[in-house]
Parts: sequence; C-alpha cells; structure tokens
Amino acid sequence: MKTSKMRTRILLAAVFVVLAMCCFIAAQARANDLALGRSARTASAVDVQINPPVDLNFRTRSEILQMRQREMRKHPELMNGSYSLSPEVFGPMEDGKPWWGTLGMAFHGAGLDSIKGPAEESRFIVNPYLLIGQAGIIALGQSTVREDHLSRTSIPVFIQPSNLRWWPREGKAEVTYEYSEYERQICTAFGFKRFPITGPASLEAINARDLGLTYIYIPPQQAANIRVGAPMSGPLPIPQMVHCGGTCGYPGGCNHMSPATAWLDRFEISALPARLVIYLWNTKPSTGREPADMIYTITLKA
Repeated sequence: MKTSKMRTRILLAAVFVVLAMCCFIAAQARANDLALGRSARTASAVDVQINPPVDLNFRTRSEILQMRQREMRKHPELMNGSYSLSPEVFGPMEDGKPWWGTLGMAFHGAGLDSIKGPAEESRFIVNPYLLIGQAGIIALGQSTVREDHLSRTSIPVFIQPSNLRWWPREGKAEVTYEYSEYERQICTAFGFKRFPITGPASLEAINARDLGLTYIYIPPQQAANIRVGAPMSGPLPIPQMVHCGGTCGYPGGCNHMSPATAWLDRFEISALPARLVIYLWNTKPSTGREPADMIYTITLKA
C-alpha cells in the first residue's frame, strides 16, 4: 500500500513539473503581451508619436533594448506586463555591428559607405508600436542625385508615417502615410519636376512579431488601389527578423532585416488613396476563420 501511495505521489509530482514547464515555455514564447480586446487597459483611442530614425552603428544589444524599452514605456496602457526583446526576432542580431544606413541604401550602395546615415532598421526599432509599415528606401542612385545633396539637413529617402492611432478595446490600429506630401518633399529636396511614388512596395512586420502577433493574413479583396502580388492562402507565420548579413558589403557584415518574403514584398500601388487591411493573431488559427486578435490598417493618402 505504501509503495502504491509513493508511486502516486511521484507520478503527481512529475505531472506538476511537466505542467509547470509547459506554462513556463508558453510564457517565454509569449513574453510580450499586448493589451487588446478583453485585456485592454483603456477604452480610449491612443495616438502614438512617430520617432525619426537614429544611428545604431556599433551599439550593443543592451543599448538597443534600452531604446525600445524607453519607447514602450511611453504607452504602458498598450502592454500587459514588461517588455523584452523577442529571441525569434532579435536573437540573430549581433552586438557592436554596423547597420545598413538610410543614405547607404539610397545613394552609396554596398561597400564601406553602406552604413552612412541613420540605420534603416531604426525606423522600426525606435517605433515599436508601428507594428507593420512600409519597408524600403528610395533608391536615388548616383545618376539622379549628386553627392552634395547628402550635406542637406533633411533628405527624405524614405516615407515616414504621419499618424499612428490605436483602439485597444476594439483590437485595431491604423497607420497613415502622406504620399502626396512625400512626393513634394522629394521634388523640393532634389530638384525633380515630378517623382511618381506609386509602384512596387514592401511591408515590414518585425514589430508585430516581436510583440506577440506572430501570424498574419492580408485579404486581397479588402485592399484598395493596391495589388497583392503574392496572395496568401491563409494565415502564415511572420518570418522576418533582424540578423547580421553581408549584403551591405561592409567588412564583417551589418545588422538588417531578413529574409525576403514574397507575400510581404510583392505589392503594387496603382493609385492614391490606397489601403491595406491586415489581420494578426497571437498563435496559429486552427481554421483561419477565427476573429483576428488585431486588425491593422495601412492608409496611403493622396
């Protein structure tokens, strides 16, 4: 009898340990938890300020974490619990490395000057609540712009969001880009008569993945004046991350976002205004028909 009771106790203890480990692993997998829907901490709309890009060259992981934590703390009503860098998104990032720069991408290309300008990726690193945004830099090239343009104090080589608003209780957010104003800035800065900004576009979703929204679906039928070039058959995991690679051509490589992903890269803006509606889930939906944990809209204004 004693032996039977002892075995039962051991079995129960083992079950408890396994359950505790499962809970721990689940908590680690979802260390960052947005306060949405029933867990929302405010019923009001929340306007989030967009920060300009910054220089990240040779900074440590700790410094970058502090930057993001500082921005996360500005809106504690949007988070449950504390924030930490997601290992899936930022684990491959290397300490003390240079980063692809905005001016490097726009003008210099791969090589020693590729790291010039604020870090291209910092547009998302210092704006963690910008869950998804337009990726990429305007490739001005040396055939259209002289190097003395680089001495200007403000060179709009990428389009900056003009507004980001969250509705936590409804599980919604919208980011707005002023496309016509951006075209005017480009023409003024570089002396162009016209600079059409419709055409190919890509999305970056590292912030969504970092904050726990790991699955994405973009319904083509809800897109307005944007053609989805690689339609998704259903919700898919966001693969994007920050790692150190050699595309920049700088000795030892640079930190940047990767990988190229067809269904996040192949968009064609045909006219303005335009809109994309994006559905996000914390975990993989079992049928694909479950309500999204968040609906995120990108609006491109004329």
